Amino acid sequence: AHRLLPPLPTCFLLVATVLLQITIPQSLYLLAHKVEPLLLPSLAGGLLMALLTLGLGRPYGPTGAAAGYLAVTAFVGLPAVTLIWLRRRREWRACGLSIKAERGRSFSEY
Repeated sequence: AHRLLPPLPTCFLLVATVLLQITIPQSLYLLAHKVEPLLLPSLAGGLLMALLTLGLGRPYGPTGAAAGYLAVTAFVGLPAVTLIWLRRRREWRACGLSIKAERGRSFSEY
């Protein structure tokens, strides 16, 4: 019984996992266009997650670490990826590049 997380941190991790499911298709859409604009947000989110895990994990244990993970996912990762995805999709659709990229050609071929 001591090897399982209590319900609260388990719920935090479950909610964070569900939120991450939103960013996966958005990331794949960006990668399908042979663009990787998510490097800096990913690095910033990873660094912030490490700091919050250490900062909240020591005094509050697994609940603090899971809360930090959820906070970074909900308030940094998801908004950053969604904003980048919306901007890029708007740009590409305005130029008509999304249709051309879906046919398997890279941007350098245009």
